[in-house]
Formats: sequence, structure tokens, C-alpha cells
Amino acid sequence: MKTLLVSLFLFIIILPSYAQYERRESRAGVYVTAGGNLSGATGWDESDTGAERIWGFNAGLTFYASFDPKSKWMINIDGNFSQQGFGNSEATDPADVKRLVINYINVPVILKYRPFKGFQSMFIGVGPQIGFQVGGHGKLVNGEKYDLKSEAVTKNVWSGVGVLGFNFDKLINVGVEFSYQHGLSKFLNTATDLRHSVFQGRLIIPLDFIADMM
Repeated sequence: MKTLLVSLFLFIIILPSYAQYERRESRAGVYVTAGGNLSGATGWDESDTGAERIWGFNAGLTFYASFDPKSKWMINIDGNFSQQGFGNSEATDPADVKRLVINYINVPVILKYRPFKGFQSMFIGVGPQIGFQVGGHGKLVNGEKYDLKSEAVTKNVWSGVGVLGFNFDKLINVGVEFSYQHGLSKFLNTATDLRHSVFQGRLIIPLDFIADMM
């Protein structure tokens, strides 16, 4: 939740500067992104009623390129850090795992489309994603943290991603993006039926806009 509040604060800070931003007719460029995740897992047994979602952080860079002058069709290639995992609301014993966090560098390739001619600021998208595991930790009920064992987690995870977003103009500019990623492969060797399920919200800010602010 804190990550969403920070993103909202940054958005409020950015708005006055964006009003001064010189909008560019660019067909390719780089976004800086940052936001929050609401992560969980699918594939639990019916008896695992304590499974719950947890909040995490995401941030990275996105390369975008449009296929036509009006940017009706675009492709995005990301490289972003993402905290994912799940919680256990029924954990009560001090040695029980309350929260499991797995960190990834995710690389999605998303084909985006602006479906409404009269509302070009909106876009939708879909594509595959591969995640490279880069650490993580578990947290016990007593507050103690422990590092994940390398043999317990998979190094790479495949997912499918769906996207809905809005630019604050008809061009490629500052905006917000919401996505859902669903795991297509296991992420735990100790629970092979589980799949990542992640709702994500983030700000998307052109790199040249940040450069202008500096």
C-alpha cells in the first residue's frame, strides 16, 4: 500500500511540471516506470484457505515504438524490477511463514493498440513475459526474515500479461498503466502447482520529460 501512496505523491508532484512539457511527435523512445504490485498465487488446494495477496514494488524502463504515425499500434519491451509472492493469513505459530517475497527482473514484450479513434489516450495490450529471479525472502510470524534457498525457487518464470493504460494526451506522454500477469510456469520447486497472479499499477513517464525537469 505504501508504494501506491508514494506513486500518487509523485504523480501530484509531476503534474505541474507536465503542464509545461513540450509534447513531442515521437514514434520511439523510453519510459521510466514505477508503481505497486498486488501479488498472490493460483493453484492452491481447497484446504489452503489462508492464502492471501501482498503488496510489492515495481520500477524499471520501457522501450516503446509505434508502427504508424498516429501510434495506433505500438510495441513495448520492458526491463523492470518486481516484488511478487503471497501471504498466509492463517499463520499463527511464531515459526510459521507469514509472507513470501520473490524478486524478479521481468522482461515483457507487449503489443499495444488504441481501439477508440475519438479517445486515443487509451490503449490496451497483451503479450508474453519472462521473469529472472533475483533474490527474495520469507518472513515469519515473529518478524524474523530468512533468505530463500536457491533449490526451492525456479530461476525463470513465464507469464502472460494483459494491459490497460491511459496517456494524458493523444500522443505518447506521461500516463498510468494497469496490468495483470498470470504465471504459465511454476515458480516454486516445492509447490509445482502454484502460479504467480499479479495485479500491477504504475506511472509511465517519458525519459525525455525527466531530462527536461532536470
